Amino acid sequence: MNKILTQAILMLTFCYNAVSADTNSVTYVRDVFPIVMTRCFTCHNPASRLPNWTDYKTMFRKKVEVKRRIWDSWSEDALRHYYKQPMPAGYGAEGLAVTLAERETIKKWVELGAPYGVDVTPVSVGSTNTGWVAPLEASNIHNPIPPNEDVIAKGKSFFTFGCVPCHGEKGKGDGVAAPSLQRDNKPLLPANLGSPEIQSQSDGSFFWKIKEGRSPMPSWRAALTDEQCWQIIDYLRTLRQ
Repeated sequence: MNKILTQAILMLTFCYNAVSADTNSVTYVRDVFPIVMTRCFTCHNPASRLPNWTDYKTMFRKKVEVKRRIWDSWSEDALRHYYKQPMPAGYGAEGLAVTLAERETIKKWVELGAPYGVDVTPVSVGSTNTGWVAPLEASNIHNPIPPNEDVIAKGKSFFTFGCVPCHGEKGKGDGVAAPSLQRDNKPLLPANLGSPEIQSQSDGSFFWKIKEGRSPMPSWRAALTDEQCWQIIDYLRTLRQ
């Protein structure tokens, strides 16, 4: 699995020969990829059986179907309603979390020919993702899985597919997706998971944050079991600086 994931992550750093776009166009790198990482990554990731939307080539190849699912099927206009269900499925909380503006962005991107855009170079600045505090009751939850070699190896494998794209291989907040992340239309760099500030937090706080998520970090409640979350946390402790 790690070999496949590594190849997928490397693809993100490759500049594809896609349609060029000016700064006023909607591009995959600047506009669509952050939506993918925030709204779609739980299901459409490198380790999933579903199409991997973090891979531009896959997204480009499936662009018409993406538009049909994310836009056409979402419309209440029966004359333009696509025969398949929208993404995310139905009109539940997960589906409603994708905003109309985000759906319009993806629709426009497809209509423009799905341009890749210009790769963003990471900048050397500290994390801007601060001030996220778990509830007190979460902080008091204890990790039921003591770390050992096997547990840490499993935690690393889950970290690789779920966290590396944003947090980076060493958890420093320098993943390939980091420069594209935003919150409230403002750039946001992921936390340095090995920093004293982060490592001082309890295992229960980590567990709550992984489960709940906070834009642009998705909730992993549906994708990871409790055991897998604790394994990731045991691995995170090895990143301590």
